[in-house]
Amino acid sequence: MSWAPTPIVGKYKNALDLRKEIKIGATFRGLENMIGETGSATRTFTQEIKCISNATGATETQQFNIIVNMSKSSSSALALKPPSYIPVGCLIEGEETKVIAKFEKSNASTFFHPLTGTWKKGDDISWVESRPAYAIRTSSNSEHNFDAGSQPVLQSLMPVGDGSSLELVLKPPTAQGFLDGTRDVAWKVCITPGDAFDYFPELCTETFPVRKNRAACDIATTPPPTSDSAMLGSPSGLQVALFVSWFLVYRSWVM
Repeated sequence: MSWAPTPIVGKYKNALDLRKEIKIGATFRGLENMIGETGSATRTFTQEIKCISNATGATETQQFNIIVNMSKSSSSALALKPPSYIPVGCLIEGEETKVIAKFEKSNASTFFHPLTGTWKKGDDISWVESRPAYAIRTSSNSEHNFDAGSQPVLQSLMPVGDGSSLELVLKPPTAQGFLDGTRDVAWKVCITPGDAFDYFPELCTETFPVRKNRAACDIATTPPPTSDSAMLGSPSGLQVALFVSWFLVYRSWVM
């Protein structure tokens, strides 16, 4: 679950009993780093209820608004600054690898909210704590997108150290798990960090290759040179390029 930058977020839990009544529960959370200098924020949340008559098929829709006002807490702690991406490297099919997302403390003397949220595959997705977001698998002929509940790569997520880093355990599935059977694939895994106080944008790994074994990984992590770089990287190629440039200039001057 993720949101656009906003100072207040909400979630609903509705209970329907046709013999009695509809109960609507709502929970709201203010995000400290989005409230701003004014120290408070007000937002209106709209909930819609639609009823359809079994007898006539007639539809009736009702809306109601919830106005929420929140103020900043008395805590002086700030939000950590996330990295631009999470480095991974080449991974091997079916093997678990731990990678670390290191967040930055902009001022060593300032208190910061530690990251929260311990999740493992099969758990429910938390609300305002660190949680999986989605994953993308790409191959030479296809691209597949997986939401937080269906993604197969991220196995667990938890804060480590003093709470300024997140540990991700990644385990790419084997090629047999997909219809195309392609081995040379790449994955990108995204999470939503959380500290239960602040807003964080989604944070993703680099797009990393997945191979059958370490030998194939060593090849995958060393991209072949392009024709241009190969020409400029060799002395003979550079001499040819310079000769052609000099010949064109000389011919233009003579003409």
